[in-house]
Amino acid sequence: MSNSYPQILSTLKESIRKARLKVSLTANREMLELYCEIGQTILQQQRLEGWGTKVIQQLAKDLLSEFPDMKGLSLRNLKYMRSFADAYPNFLIVQHAVAQLENQEKYADSQNVAIVQHAVAQLPWGHHCVLLDKLKTIEERLFYLNKTIQNNWSRDVLKLQIESNLYLRQGKSINNFESTLPLPQADLARETLKNPYVFDFLSLGEEIQERDIENALIAHLKKFMLELGRGFAYVGNQYNIKVEEDDYYLDLLFYNTRLHAYVIFELKIGDFKPEFAGKLNFYINAVDSQVKSSVDNPTIGVLLCKTPNKTEVQYALHGINTPLGIAEYKLLPEELKIELPSIEEFEKEFEKEIESIPNPLTQKINQLKDILAKVKSEKVVIKKTKHHVKELFLSVIIPIIEKSKLLLIEILPMFNENKIEYFIDNETIEFFTSIDLEARLIQEEIDNKNIHKLGFNFSLIGFNQGGTNIFSIWHNLFFELNDFKYVVKNDTDKIFTEKLYSEIWTTNEIEDLSDEIAEKMIDKIHSQLNQFENY
Repeated sequence: MSNSYPQILSTLKESIRKARLKVSLTANREMLELYCEIGQTILQQQRLEGWGTKVIQQLAKDLLSEFPDMKGLSLRNLKYMRSFADAYPNFLIVQHAVAQLENQEKYADSQNVAIVQHAVAQLPWGHHCVLLDKLKTIEERLFYLNKTIQNNWSRDVLKLQIESNLYLRQGKSINNFESTLPLPQADLARETLKNPYVFDFLSLGEEIQERDIENALIAHLKKFMLELGRGFAYVGNQYNIKVEEDDYYLDLLFYNTRLHAYVIFELKIGDFKPEFAGKLNFYINAVDSQVKSSVDNPTIGVLLCKTPNKTEVQYALHGINTPLGIAEYKLLPEELKIELPSIEEFEKEFEKEIESIPNPLTQKINQLKDILAKVKSEKVVIKKTKHHVKELFLSVIIPIIEKSKLLLIEILPMFNENKIEYFIDNETIEFFTSIDLEARLIQEEIDNKNIHKLGFNFSLIGFNQGGTNIFSIWHNLFFELNDFKYVVKNDTDKIFTEKLYSEIWTTNEIEDLSDEIAEKMIDKIHSQLNQFENY
C-alpha cells in the first residue's frame, strides 16, 4: 500500500461528508455523483499504483469505519462504483457518454442529449448495477435506461426485459406503417411493436389451437401486458363485430394510449399465409367504421404467427391501405410445461394485487407512521437469564472463534499449535462445549449464582516457520455480563461494543470483530519477528 493512501482516504472521507450534507436536496443525483467520484479514484489509483482487491477491501473497511451508519460502502459496491466510472468516464454520471453519441443520428439534437442526461440521474443505483452486470454497450444501457424511466420498471422487471432481448426485438416487426400512417405516428407504431413476441410464461403442447393460446394469454393477462409494453389497455377477447347479418370475432382487442389507436392482435398457429393479411385488413376496416371515434387515430392490426417469410409478407402487404404488422411469437417449450392456473384463479389473484396496491396518499401516510414508530421505539431492556448466556456462547463467541481461525488459515500451519481456552468468571477451561455450559448454568442456578464473565483466549504457540519455537501469540476477548447489558472488550480493556441482551448480533458485527482479532494477531507476529531480527 503506497504512502499516498492516507491522503487519498482523507480526501474521499471529506467528499462523502460534503455529499451527505446535500443528499436531502437531490438524493439520487448526489449519490451517483459521489459513487462515480469514488469509482474514478479507484480507477486512477489502479492505473498509477496498481491497486488490487486487497487495497479496495481496505478502503471499504476504512470508509465504513468512518461512516458506520452509511450503506453502500461494501467491497462489492465499491467494485460497482469502479465499473460505473469506467462505463461513463471523465464525467460524473453520463456527460461524456452522451458526448460520444452526439454525432449519432439517434442522439444528435441537444434536446435528446438533455433527456438522456436527466434519465441517467433519475435511475436508482440498484438499476444501474443491473445494467452494468448484464450489458456491455452504452447504446443498450441507454435503451433500457429510458424504457425503465418510461415504464417505471422495478429491478426484477428490468432484468426480465434484458433477458428477453427487448433491445433486439423492439421495432422489428414487418409492417406497412410508412405507407399507411403519417410519419410521426408511423415511427411510434413501429417502435411500439416487437418481433418476436416472447410468451415464455405459456406452456402449451404441439396440438394447441389458436383459441388455446388466446385463452392462456388472457389467463396470464398481467404478464401478457408486460410483454406488449407501455400504453396498452385491454378491451376484450373474441370481441364481436357485426357486419350486416354476419358476426365476426376479433381474437384480442386493445387500445394504446400512446398511439391513441385501437390495436387488433390476431393469433395464427402455423406459418404466415397471404390470406391472413386480407382477413386482418377486413377487421381493421370494421373497427375503424364501428368502434373508432373521430379523435382516435387509424386502427392498427398485428398478426402473430410462426416464422413469417419476409418476402411473402411484403407481397401480401403491398396494396393494403390499412396499417398492418406481422410478427413471430415464441412459447415455452413443451419439456418445460407447467400447470397453468384457471382464468378464475388468475382473476382472483389479480383482484387481490389491485386491492393491495395503496394509493400515493396512503403510501405517504404509512411511511410517516413507520418513521414515527422508529422515533418512538425504545430498545427492549431484559434481565439476563441463562438462556442469554448460552445464546452468547453459541451465536457470538463460537462464530467469532471460527471466523478468526478462517481469516488466519494461511498463518496457522506456521505454528506448532493453535489453541482456544475459555474463561468463565475466574476459571480457565481448555475444552468446553455447549453441553458443558448447559451443565454449568444449571449448577449456577442451583447454587443461586450468576455467571459474570465469559470469554476466550486464542493462542498460537511455537513459530516453526520462522525458525524458532520460543514465542507465542495470543488474543483475549471478554464478555462482562451485567444484569441488563454486557460489555465486550479485549485484554487491554479496549471496549468493542456494549449491548442489551435483547439486541441481536449481525453477521457484519461478528465479521468486523473477527477481522480485528486476526489483524491484531498478525500485528503481534510482526512485532515479535522484528524484535528477533533486531536482536
